[in-house]
Amino acid sequence: MRVTILAIGSRGDIQPCIALGAGLRQAGYEVRLGAPKNFELTAAHHGLEFYSIGPDSQEIMARDIGRKMMTTGNNGYAFLQALAKLVSDNSRDTLAASLTACEDTDVILYNSFALMGAHIAEALNLPSAGAWIYPLNRTVVYPSIDTHPLLQLGRTFNWFTHLAGEQMIQFAFRNIFREWRKMLNLPPMPITGFYEHLYRRQSPHLYGYSQHIVPKPHDWAERFAVTGYWFLDQKDFIPPKELTHFIESGPAPVYIGFGSVVGENPAKLTETVFGAAIQSKQRIILAKGWGGLNLADTNRQMDKNIFVVDSIPHDWLFPKMKAIVHHGGAGTTAAALRAGVPSVTVPFSGDQPFWGERIRKLGLGTAPIHHAKLSINRLTAAIDSVANDLEMQKRAYAIGTRIRSENGVTRAVEAFQKFVING
Repeated sequence: MRVTILAIGSRGDIQPCIALGAGLRQAGYEVRLGAPKNFELTAAHHGLEFYSIGPDSQEIMARDIGRKMMTTGNNGYAFLQALAKLVSDNSRDTLAASLTACEDTDVILYNSFALMGAHIAEALNLPSAGAWIYPLNRTVVYPSIDTHPLLQLGRTFNWFTHLAGEQMIQFAFRNIFREWRKMLNLPPMPITGFYEHLYRRQSPHLYGYSQHIVPKPHDWAERFAVTGYWFLDQKDFIPPKELTHFIESGPAPVYIGFGSVVGENPAKLTETVFGAAIQSKQRIILAKGWGGLNLADTNRQMDKNIFVVDSIPHDWLFPKMKAIVHHGGAGTTAAALRAGVPSVTVPFSGDQPFWGERIRKLGLGTAPIHHAKLSINRLTAAIDSVANDLEMQKRAYAIGTRIRSENGVTRAVEAFQKFVING
């Protein structure tokens, strides 16, 4: 049986889908990944057939529209508008490529940025499911991830935020959905919207995060399966000798990196991060990421206690750190939690404020620092806090032990067989 996984987004969005695909392949399925071209080598390394369905996501994030999307903060609609603009620029080509990727397949899985997967599955009359890494279904237990984290106004309010979020998505993507469904010879999307359409079709969803971080709400259907994180480890990674020497030559360092986020003002972000790294007097590993941190943009001299890297696998690096300073993306958050070390989150957009608030609420890190309010003094104080809070470090270690005992991919494969294949 062939499974096609459609995945669009940054590394943190796509790597979990590759991990899920590898798990399905190990369970005996033939797996094809449809994803941006820059993930082809990673997919091949894990034995997945690959089909390119979009432009290089790193290049897109470096554009003005990509920078704008990644700095919208808690403004969920502004994020969706920018995202819809990115999608609309390539919507016809992306659908055509995705449709080709789904040729001769039996099942379609799709992540939250590849919603064309649901439309294609409907057109081809194939079973399908969302493969999502943050909660998207309605519940009275907590508000939508697009809601400001400090707005906690009760059950009715929570439910309303999910309905409002669904309508924001429907409104932002209405023209794209209309075009896709016309190309696929499907009837127009009901006025109630895309997610209501999924509910009526009783579409199952696989959620690749831990119940220890976001428990499954009591009002979710059984087919909404929270499985645990889908980690993609690089067990054959050989670290640079200079990096190993730096880590082993003193107290555990603090990691600072913002992954795929490329801020609107990289020079200011770099100056702030570099200044806090020096002022904190901690040993620092500074990750450049996808272009958000560029040391050429700072006039400061390199410090002996700062080691700069391009990109190092989180599963190897994070357990060796004292703390992790990151943007709060789902993938980086998962890696920091599994490593059992506390976090300082600097959210920029999307689901990042949600994860930052979960970390704060569980006592696993400081309160999130919105990127627009980031300063050398604020970041220094946050780093000092997590580096010296022994109780926080104990809590982070305990949650890391729990997460490491889960096997999210195995549980996801079981849920896939139960709700998608046999459902």
